[in-house]
Amino acid sequence: MNMQYVYKEEFSVIGKLGQGSGENPWEWINPIWENANSNFNEIEAFVKKEGDIIEGLWGIMSDFDETFARWDKNGGKYLACCEVESDAVAPFGWVKWTVPSQTYLVAKCKQEDYLSVFEGAIQDYIPNNHLQLVGAVHEHYPEPGNPTLVELYFPIAKGNYFCQSCGMPMNSDKERGTEKDQSKSEDYCHYCYMEGTFCSDDTMEEMIISCIPFVLEAGECSDAETARNDMLSYFPKMNRWKNSKMANTK
Repeated sequence: MNMQYVYKEEFSVIGKLGQGSGENPWEWINPIWENANSNFNEIEAFVKKEGDIIEGLWGIMSDFDETFARWDKNGGKYLACCEVESDAVAPFGWVKWTVPSQTYLVAKCKQEDYLSVFEGAIQDYIPNNHLQLVGAVHEHYPEPGNPTLVELYFPIAKGNYFCQSCGMPMNSDKERGTEKDQSKSEDYCHYCYMEGTFCSDDTMEEMIISCIPFVLEAGECSDAETARNDMLSYFPKMNRWKNSKMANTK
């Protein structure tokens, strides 16, 4: 199964809302899309676009309490929606949700493969890779006007899954650092960041060198030079190092 890790910042959507059973959900979800599509002109002014193309067309799922938890045995809620700016106000008859920052496993599929990809991710891929599903799965439609192609977003971490200083996967809250108020950091692990402060003043190059043994131990690279070059390709994109003087060697 081809999966990609994707971190997405908090984003806002406006759409048409419905709720129902988890058995044969398309029986009540399809009418929601029909309602949203037929009244799209009411929100078109708010929708994010690149030229004439809608940037974010989503099917956002949540529990009945709208906490973005997974559906339970009784089903849940579904919002057929488009991305909007955070200050947009939903017109009468529409609903606005703000989806929190999360890291997702993303699988692209066609509608006829939806169920097999969905079940394969939840029953096999996620547990076999020692991951956890931390919320409801969302649908992203990358080609507006083509509902046969969908990207399934499986949330595996609230905030960043990979530490934005050293790249370590954070599989649980106990592996996360803390802010000054003792809340858990969304971005950094407890080895790199505690009480709102970085635990060392390493440069990016020094951090990479210190991480090489762990990368080799995990079997991610065959030798130290390959590991170093691999990390040099993505460390500059991480929050601690991008636009930072600390990205340079001392």
